[in-house]
Amino acid sequence: MEKLFNPSSVAVVGASHNPHKVGHILFYNLLRTFRGRVYPVNIKGGEILGRKAYINLSELPEVPDLVVVAVPSDAVPGVVREAVKVGARAMVIISGGFGEAGREDLDEELKKALEGTNIPVVGPNCIGIYTPDLNATFLSSDRQDFPGRGGVSILSQSGAIIAAVLDIFAREEIGVSKVVSLGNKLFLDEVDFLEHLEKDPETDVIVLYLEGVRRGRKLYETVRRITKTKPVIVLKGGKTQRGMKAASSHTEALVGDYDVFRGAMRQAGAIEVESLEELADVILALKQPVPRGNKLLIVTNGGGFGVMAADFATELGFELLPWEKPLELPPHIIQSNPFDLTGDARPEWYAEVIRNAENYDLILAIITPQTPAIDPSITRLLKESPLPIYTFVPGWRYAEYIREKLIEAGIPAYESLLDVLRVMRKVTDYGKRRLL
Repeated sequence: MEKLFNPSSVAVVGASHNPHKVGHILFYNLLRTFRGRVYPVNIKGGEILGRKAYINLSELPEVPDLVVVAVPSDAVPGVVREAVKVGARAMVIISGGFGEAGREDLDEELKKALEGTNIPVVGPNCIGIYTPDLNATFLSSDRQDFPGRGGVSILSQSGAIIAAVLDIFAREEIGVSKVVSLGNKLFLDEVDFLEHLEKDPETDVIVLYLEGVRRGRKLYETVRRITKTKPVIVLKGGKTQRGMKAASSHTEALVGDYDVFRGAMRQAGAIEVESLEELADVILALKQPVPRGNKLLIVTNGGGFGVMAADFATELGFELLPWEKPLELPPHIIQSNPFDLTGDARPEWYAEVIRNAENYDLILAIITPQTPAIDPSITRLLKESPLPIYTFVPGWRYAEYIREKLIEAGIPAYESLLDVLRVMRKVTDYGKRRLL
């Protein structure tokens, strides 16, 4: 798949003169992001964005590594045959109107056109692929943002999910490596890409949005192997009867029993999330080392939040061992678990507790920032934690400022107590399962 993600040249078949058409936006996005050679192909010829438009692939001055196809579905098989003839090394078929629209005849034509080749093909019926150096999608940059470089790779059966995730990741400053809109998965499916990403040194975390699975056993085996070294986060669509019906008409997905899927992914060590917001929360949590167990220490400067955290943590199955190591701190401090530093807590008091928390596996630091002693120095002190540490910082303006400083330092910071504990439970479970 090297030429799919790292081509030296790209041809856009169906590049349009009309700035509102998919083919125009595809070509524009590639011009903005790709440092190699990009060729517009349009049967009308002329110029597109100042570049000569070629009538067909055979006219190009070189064989393109990657061909991106955005023409009406009936014309796609012919384009694919030409791409094979000229020697293209990879293809992305954006065009829809195939099996998902009842045109199985076009599916068969595509398969026949590629018979006997080893060309990697994404799609059809997808929005393309994205890396920080290769935006081969038709997502408009004036309507959404794109994240920078990072270690998260995304495989999704839904283009709309990809668009939203990229926008959210840009806001949350979560960088990506490789993003693939799988579409109908007529040729390459999630298993093929998982096997590639497993060995990809630029990918640290893999995100999967799936509606249907054709190779269930192979998916299970692949995910189970990968999760020993890299987290795999799964968001599933088509859990209910109505959802399954929608999925089958969306991307021609074969949707099976959700309970079976959920059990298999859990056994394989995947982290399942329920929403895009939880997805971002889990990725943020994975900036910390994976906890070795579920012995949780809660340290707080707000007694009420400590009580609530103890309730939530107990319900979620964390083990709240009592604090047994007396520290030289002011006498009004409650040295227990939760460890209540009270309202005049100073950042260095948090640090003192954290340095002596060797009996625990992970720490939840609750920081009520409205108290006068809390300042940004707490970020530096918490960063020195020898254990995985997560923070709950409730409130608005100043709290948001503290959260931003913590996140910049690689410390997960949340404004919902229940959310942070749920995320901590998920990453703790992942740590436990990957050792099995």
